[in-house]
Amino acid sequence: GFVKGVIVDMSVSGASVQFKDKVPKLSPQVKLAFRVQVANQQVLFETPSTVMRMPDPAAAEPSAGLRFDTLSDTERMALHAFVYMNVVREIEVPLYAE
Repeated sequence: GFVKGVIVDMSVSGASVQFKDKVPKLSPQVKLAFRVQVANQQVLFETPSTVMRMPDPAAAEPSAGLRFDTLSDTERMALHAFVYMNVVREIEVPLYAE
């Protein structure tokens, strides 16, 4: 079935997905679908993924850790660009010491 979640952390090899409503019972293999914006282009991902960390229903904000199993060359390049752009944005934030 279909489960709705929010990606709260992403790398080039996987993502952490948080569940706001009911915590789903996940099978070991899932298909993760999401979009990213890279250079004014929307890139749709529908990638088979392995659940590396199951969500804890008792947690305040339950999340699952997913590893991307297969990415096309285009998906891999788009994901690298997306992650790199976000890392650069984080680094560019001014830091002030008091």
